[in-house]
Amino acid sequence: DQSTDTCTNNFATLNPLIFESSSNTFAEGNLKITGGGSDSWTTHYGLSTIAVSTGKWFVEAKVTTVQSSQGILGIISTSKNIASSLKDNGVATVEKSGRITGGGNNLQTGLTAFSNGDIAGAAFDATNGTIQFYRNGSAYGNAVSSIASDTYYFVTNSYEAGAVVEFNFGSPPYAESGGNSDADGHGNFSMAVPSGYFALNTKNLAEYG
Repeated sequence: DQSTDTCTNNFATLNPLIFESSSNTFAEGNLKITGGGSDSWTTHYGLSTIAVSTGKWFVEAKVTTVQSSQGILGIISTSKNIASSLKDNGVATVEKSGRITGGGNNLQTGLTAFSNGDIAGAAFDATNGTIQFYRNGSAYGNAVSSIASDTYYFVTNSYEAGAVVEFNFGSPPYAESGGNSDADGHGNFSMAVPSGYFALNTKNLAEYG
């Protein structure tokens, strides 16, 4: 594997130093997370190393191994005290079972469940407070709006140990043939990056964040 990071531009990864991630296993340059230890919502979190409060950002996450209770990809405030599931603690999350949750509620239900190998996507407009999710390149449900102004991590969460998710902030840890970059030529994504959205790296953050 080869990372596309350079000395002047670094893509986000997951942060293994955050306490809530202590029981997980991180690999592939901290882009692959495997839930470990006992079944527990609070210890199976993975949060991005870069948080955003403005700008438009696009992220993908490959569901390598699904479990029955799994928040695959979402956003969570940097000031949130993690004490429960991503459904309760997050603002908007696409879940394995075929729903979008946030603030302790089911925001949208009856969607297609995720399976091993599926790729979730998220286009988060932090400036205007909206997020649109995707599954294998197609829009997944309706955009979630009225997201409060705050600073947010991208995040994944599972209850059962053994859940595996691999994040693609633009430099995927797995073979990706999509070849789709943002408008500035950054990243390699499975689906076409929505217009106006950018990969989460330090160059884009300096310009658009």
